[in-house]
Amino acid sequence: MVGMEDHQAQMDEAGQVHAELRPLLFSIAYRMLGSVAEAEDVVQEAFLRWHRALTAGTQVESPKAYLAAVTTRLAIDHLRASRARRESRRRRSGSPSVGGTASAGCFSGCSRAVRTWACGCGRWR
Repeated sequence: MVGMEDHQAQMDEAGQVHAELRPLLFSIAYRMLGSVAEAEDVVQEAFLRWHRALTAGTQVESPKAYLAAVTTRLAIDHLRASRARRESRRRRSGSPSVGGTASAGCFSGCSRAVRTWACGCGRWR
């Protein structure tokens, strides 16, 4: 029964770490993502990865540093994936990107496809 007591002690410690660090990790993710739901998802995934690392026998000397780094990297990955999805949708819809050029020119017939007044044609696109 020593193994069961040891496991229970680890779970109690993990619960304390979760309660202590969750607000910090949430604030990191929220500042980066700007969405409560996305920040909560990132924090949950960070804790799952920490749990998997502990279960696999990885020694984590500083849970705070480990979880902050994982949260930051997951948020960056989430931002990159969101950007890639937006660009993919934009390519499928055929709309030019801001500052980019389109093969057909701007919407008013001049030679530049910039979504500002900068093309010089005098029409808002």
